Amino acid sequence: MARKLKVYQTSQGFYDLAVAAPSMKAALEAWGAASYTFEQGHAQESTDAKVREAALKHPNVVLRRPVGTSGPFQPKSETPSPASREQQKTRLTASPPKSAESARIDRDVRGAAKKSTEEQREREKQAKRDAQATARANQRRMASVARVEKELENAQRDHDEIQAKIDDDRASLQRRADAEEKRWALARSSLEGKLRTLRE
Repeated sequence: MARKLKVYQTSQGFYDLAVAAPSMKAALEAWGAASYTFEQGHAQESTDAKVREAALKHPNVVLRRPVGTSGPFQPKSETPSPASREQQKTRLTASPPKSAESARIDRDVRGAAKKSTEEQREREKQAKRDAQATARANQRRMASVARVEKELENAQRDHDEIQAKIDDDRASLQRRADAEEKRWALARSSLEGKLRTLRE
């Protein structure tokens, strides 16, 4: 049974992107985006009814619209060939001047796209800095673990040496105690014998 599709939305460069996919992972693959895009809040499941409707009409197809606009999402077109780009340039050159309103909208779109690109680059830089900081923290922690493990090993060795010396001293004291007990037994026996002889 096919998995239920969800609609996810993000921004890349000059465009807002949307896709109907079975999971966040599938959406990231469709966009060609980094794995932390959702984690850092740069992508999310869409709740916009129009966006959801458009995306669900084209399952697993990336839809897009210019950043900063509210127009409908359209299937992502193929990259134009050099010839078609030249034709487009010719048409634009021959076309009449744009109205002030159209020019303003174009400026707004370009400004929004530039801002989005700069923000995306900054997010990527910050993610890289965060990853490097995490790596350094892990290295410091591992170095601390290794140092304490070495200290524990040295302390254990010192303890074993001291305990061995104590055991040797205890054995020596026991031998002295046994010898003293024997000496005292003989001395007491001799003195008690002399005492008995004097009393008789």
